[in-house]
Amino acid sequence: MSNPIYITDLSVCEPGTALSPEARKGCWSVWDYETHEHRGVQMSGKMLYANAQVEPPPVTLKLGRSGWHAIYLGFYYSDFPNSHAVRVRLTGDRSFHRVQAETTSAKDGNHTEQNINYSLLAETLWRTADLTGQDLVISRPNPKGLAARQGYTSLAYVKLVPLSEADLKDHRRLTSTPETRRLIAVFDGAFGGGWWPESKEELYEDIDPLADTDVDILLCTMARFDITYYPSRIGEMRSLKRAFYHQEYTAQAQVLAQMQKKGLDMLRIYIDRAHTHGLRFYATNRPAGPHPPPFHLTGEGPLYRKHPEFRCVTQSGQSVPHLSFAFPEVRRRLIDLLREQAEAGADGVSIMFNRSHPWVLFEEPVWTAFAEQHGADRAKLDPMDEGWCRHKAGYLTALARELREAMDEVGRQQGRRIGIGHMVMGTDRSRLYFGIDTETWMREGLVDFLIVHPYNYHERPFPGGDESVERAVRELRPTADETGVKVYADVYPRRIPGHVYLDRARALYGAGADGLAYWDIETRVNRKSEWFTSSRMGHVDMLDDWPLDLNSHFDRIPLKSVAGLVTDRAYSGHTNG
Repeated sequence: MSNPIYITDLSVCEPGTALSPEARKGCWSVWDYETHEHRGVQMSGKMLYANAQVEPPPVTLKLGRSGWHAIYLGFYYSDFPNSHAVRVRLTGDRSFHRVQAETTSAKDGNHTEQNINYSLLAETLWRTADLTGQDLVISRPNPKGLAARQGYTSLAYVKLVPLSEADLKDHRRLTSTPETRRLIAVFDGAFGGGWWPESKEELYEDIDPLADTDVDILLCTMARFDITYYPSRIGEMRSLKRAFYHQEYTAQAQVLAQMQKKGLDMLRIYIDRAHTHGLRFYATNRPAGPHPPPFHLTGEGPLYRKHPEFRCVTQSGQSVPHLSFAFPEVRRRLIDLLREQAEAGADGVSIMFNRSHPWVLFEEPVWTAFAEQHGADRAKLDPMDEGWCRHKAGYLTALARELREAMDEVGRQQGRRIGIGHMVMGTDRSRLYFGIDTETWMREGLVDFLIVHPYNYHERPFPGGDESVERAVRELRPTADETGVKVYADVYPRRIPGHVYLDRARALYGAGADGLAYWDIETRVNRKSEWFTSSRMGHVDMLDDWPLDLNSHFDRIPLKSVAGLVTDRAYSGHTNG
């Protein structure tokens, strides 16, 4: 690889009127900095910094280069890396790329090589591009959004590495093809409310990171049961008519209201943008009830509010905040919403059976039918009794059958086939308890694919590693082979370096996965050096001979000083103030 070119003096950004050595409203602060020598390089320069107090306009850094380059960005996170957010784009791009810090925690595996503090700069590989005639635009998030109000932005330097013909050849070996498109992106966040999109172009920022990658299908949450993220005839669009205490849902409601005034329908915008990039868009439902107080009002959809008799009931007879699919009315409401989304142009639909459980418990019709057949004593019944669990599963299977019938009807009307794929838990025990009968779903042709997720309520209430996913993939593989149903493995943890993605991909494909899935894609794509690798994990034939050096994709640069202050631990940080 060629010698890198460092642009360390960002005081040359334009317009100059948007730059200031002091903290000034409407300006980026410009701070001197100096680094220690690291890998034979010592830098000094002027970085940009801004937060919600100053809210500067976008600025442009002239790159003055031509030909293909790898682009690295150097950031100063200080002691608050998880609050760092920046938007960048080349002048030829249609939309901005969102970039956030790539720190990890204990539950991610504690990859300490990515831990950053005030005495370090973080360098991350962003992308490769032909820079001929292109410059770099640097922007804060929309000042109305949570990402801007609660965070800050910095950029210390830009590193450009010219790609030789050999380098370019290695990168092009990882170009997406129909054969490598084996990934599913799961966008459970509905849309970036924290980023406060106000136009079609800003909504594109949710979709565009998936372009030219190995992602084939986007599962996108368009409703939490019958609370929708678009104007709906069936459900109730999230709005400020309800009391909102959850700040992200408040932001979502405000953004949706503004979009509706502009005549913008997020569902159709997402579908169209996904199709522009050759992605299959699956409208997804998270069948959630209300959050615990004080956020409960944010999840009380119209059916939940108006029909308390449709809620799940515990063994002792207590109503719980979940709607039961044992009631035909509940199944019909969910199916009608998914039908509406399919009619709008979605390529398929999906239900998240890895969250928001339970879906059937001891409701009167459920228990009465079981007791009449088995003569069971409700007070003494073991909730894990296999006969009881399979009885509950019959109601979810009824939902799956009715959904397949509804999608076939839409397909006949529109002259196409509507796909169905669901996310499920990773162990037999959890799937059995919650009534997820994957065997029947596959054998009856009720699904085209399943995504196995490592959330297993009985064994481990919160997601951890992928051990259960590998086991589940092996267990489902024989039936999948017989029926033609594809099985995808969700890759966990969500925050892992590129080399760990490679390890997980080898293990999951080795277990028999047809492809990989990424839950919470909206956060993964912003971790740019990781996304540079994880977005190419459909290249199964290269997993054991990866053509790129992953050690160069993320680095920590030791600092001498920032803004005239030394960063040595003996004289700064917790010794100050």
